[in-house]
Amino acid sequence: MQTFFKRPIALRNLMLALGLAVFVVLPAFVLANPAAPGQPAANRAAGANPELWRLGFASEGEAGYSAVIGRLASNVAGFRSNRGVSDIYYLFPAPAHGVTVDSARVHVLASSGTYSGTVSLALEVRDLDGALLRTASAAPLDLENIPAGGWTDFSLSTTVADLAVDPGEVLLLHAAFGAGSRDDLDVRAMFEVAVK
Repeated sequence: MQTFFKRPIALRNLMLALGLAVFVVLPAFVLANPAAPGQPAANRAAGANPELWRLGFASEGEAGYSAVIGRLASNVAGFRSNRGVSDIYYLFPAPAHGVTVDSARVHVLASSGTYSGTVSLALEVRDLDGALLRTASAAPLDLENIPAGGWTDFSLSTTVADLAVDPGEVLLLHAAFGAGSRDDLDVRAMFEVAVK
């Protein structure tokens, strides 16, 4: 009868030892050796790889961060010329620490209709109330003429300070309909911004 009780205890101790190895020893080993085999040492440093921002919030007519409260984040933005506003924004979540924009690009998924004016698309940094602080893109893109089906890069400002996004600031895409709300242009796009 004694051996019957010793076996479950031994088995339980073995399971505890394996659990300890998986949940304590393995994570400690990974933290001590964060680079994958063959990865260059330069990429092991914290912050060496950019963070990619792809999710944001759409806002028609208002650039203030309060306009997106309660909205779900999406990786697709819709820019329609007949929404009763001249400006449509796609806001990224506000950062908790300072970051610098390293690159930015847009992928037009679908585009239909036309607009009888110019629709400029710029990468901007604004305060939480929506006031423009600086423009991160060197020049705006013509939203109506971005080819669908591929990635198009933004030219970024050559002034390093223009690319900074600090806590209390928001990075956003601003589509400005130069001739106001009219016509039937409908552009659906994805964005990818790399920050360090």
